[in-house]
Amino acid sequence: MKNRTLPYGYQCCNGITVLHPQESEIVKRIFESYLNGQSLLTIATWLNEEQIEYMPGVIGWNKARLMRILEDRRYLGTDAYPVILDEAVYEAIQSTKMSRNTQKGTDRSTDIYKLETPVLC
Repeated sequence: MKNRTLPYGYQCCNGITVLHPQESEIVKRIFESYLNGQSLLTIATWLNEEQIEYMPGVIGWNKARLMRILEDRRYLGTDAYPVILDEAVYEAIQSTKMSRNTQKGTDRSTDIYKLETPVLC
């Protein structure tokens, strides 16, 4: 599968990065839904049910793809990308994301997380 060369919500027009009209609205909906308490799985489900394409012919929305969108600072208008959302919304998203993290206090240095046998890759 081909990777996107531009973040979701943008397109290249005459060598300039501009907003993609439909995708940028979806990005705003994603941020709004997450701030309103919807989980990443719920958002991915409705995106897939509505047959919203991530790339032409690709409808595979999942939690990891949505998390990358929520964490991408380019939506603030950095690096010659047009602004899709403002700094206050971005910071609210990051704060919400941290408050929902149920594993932030997990100590992964304990023995339960150590492998007893060698792992071959």
